[in-house]
Amino acid sequence: MTVPQNTFKLNDGNNIPIIGLGTYNGAKAGEVGNAVKIALKNGYRHIDGAAIYLNEKEIGNSLKEVFEEGEIKREDIFYVSKLWNSCHNASLVRKHCEKTLEDLGLQYLDLYLIHWPIAFENADPSGITTDCLNDENGNPIIAPVSIRETWQEMEKLVECGLVKSIGVSNFNVQNLVDLLSYAKIKPVVNQVEVHPYLTQPNLKEYCDKHSILLTAYSPLGQGKCNLLNNQLLKSIAEKHNKSIANVIFKWLNQRGIVTIPKSGNPSHIIENFNIFDFQLSNDEMEKINSLNSNIRACCPIGYRHIDGAAYYGNEKEIGNSLKEVFEEGEIKREDIFYVSKLWNSCHNASLVRKHCEKTIEDLRIGYLDLYLIHWPIAFENADPSGITTDCLNDENGNPIIAPVSIRETWQEMEKLVECGLVKSIGVSNFNVQNLVDLLSYAKIKPVVNQVEIHPYLTQINLQEFCEKQNILLIGYSPLGQGKCDFLNNELLKSISKKYNKPIANIIFKWLNQRGIATIPKSGNPSRIIENFNIFDFQLSNDDIEKINSLNSNIHTCSSITFCGTPFLFD
Repeated sequence: MTVPQNTFKLNDGNNIPIIGLGTYNGAKAGEVGNAVKIALKNGYRHIDGAAIYLNEKEIGNSLKEVFEEGEIKREDIFYVSKLWNSCHNASLVRKHCEKTLEDLGLQYLDLYLIHWPIAFENADPSGITTDCLNDENGNPIIAPVSIRETWQEMEKLVECGLVKSIGVSNFNVQNLVDLLSYAKIKPVVNQVEVHPYLTQPNLKEYCDKHSILLTAYSPLGQGKCNLLNNQLLKSIAEKHNKSIANVIFKWLNQRGIVTIPKSGNPSHIIENFNIFDFQLSNDEMEKINSLNSNIRACCPIGYRHIDGAAYYGNEKEIGNSLKEVFEEGEIKREDIFYVSKLWNSCHNASLVRKHCEKTIEDLRIGYLDLYLIHWPIAFENADPSGITTDCLNDENGNPIIAPVSIRETWQEMEKLVECGLVKSIGVSNFNVQNLVDLLSYAKIKPVVNQVEIHPYLTQINLQEFCEKQNILLIGYSPLGQGKCDFLNNELLKSISKKYNKPIANIIFKWLNQRGIATIPKSGNPSRIIENFNIFDFQLSNDDIEKINSLNSNIHTCSSITFCGTPFLFD
């Protein structure tokens, strides 16, 4: 069989095959190794791996088998691996490259990438693991290691012959601008998510100007974008008598982008490679380009924060979904940060632990990462046993206030931390005076105050107080529950246009740059994905101040008044 050797030339003179096999997250033992053997025997010469995928020993065994058969030699294949975030320290870069080579049974790598432009502390003092050192909330601890320090060590790997070429992955334009300001060896590749709903035109334009080749991972959107049912793609595929996957891979290659589809299915692996006997017209290329919606499917450092509450009445449903996700194996319990809240009718000392345990039982998760007092007011419980969240109402239908102090409730919240049911505790809808009172007796300080925040309710004074006390603000209803008509605000529209981002993304970024976490709610899959797309741009200080100036102290949360008592924050 004559193997099509279609390659792109890298800026250092080496060549990279334009389609490869991705090896991320093989679900079953032996699946990735078998996929590699099938791919190599059916024309592939480019294999994309990474230390964090935890399967390079298995791939190494398959490569050994293939090489021993004699038809394919080491120099015939192009192997890519990546340095994980916990291995950026100068003393660890060569060590982890050598570990990858040892696992693969190879003498050199064709291409070695920095996996993400962020460094984490390593969990092992010797630094040999890829595990990250986590804080008390289970989040990776950021390491004070610059990309410059890591890149200088990457350059040494080329000089000593352990790798032929070096590059990066998941770098945005600003990351690349910084890197190019000091790099002695220019990165040859930037590997990022690219597919018809995330075409990356601006990033590609910048990379083209600097002779940095793009490689597209998740070219089919990880199955989350429903690309296989897109009518335009269907019609183009039918015209060429090709699969939609083939059309997408060809579209990428004709744009000058390498692609690395992942599959463990032998027929799909073989079919995916079948892109060398047709061409898309310029018109078809433009039509596919026009599908861009800036929708990201890959969230490896993405949604891991779920905000719930017993009062929402849906934690059993959420628990079922979490169980399904954990059983798939890609995401573990310790990877997510789950927040729940104690409702007003459950403040009595005898009820706090009972309701926390009920929440954990419904969610099936063993512990909560963060538990909040939902509102700074206590109601009588409608059930003598106190197991319900329903309130006991008076003759006018208003909840009856219970004679339970926040101090009594907080002391029980502290006990939840001590017994391990929750990792952190905080509050919601507390104003400055509520916090002053709480801090006067709290043994464990609240870590969070979750309140309504959006451009018409900026909560500047509350944030100032919370920052002095090291209490993080979380903004709920960041879009004003649709009641504020932000989408027609001329200032927000102009800033949105400037950054080529939806107004929602501008608002979420404004909050994050103010040091405020945000928890937008949506049941629309495309909106959920789009809302997360805030990590590839920065608002200027001037834009931040302009959005701050929109403040009108407008509350949209209807729960702001209980029995005629307002709970105001600013």
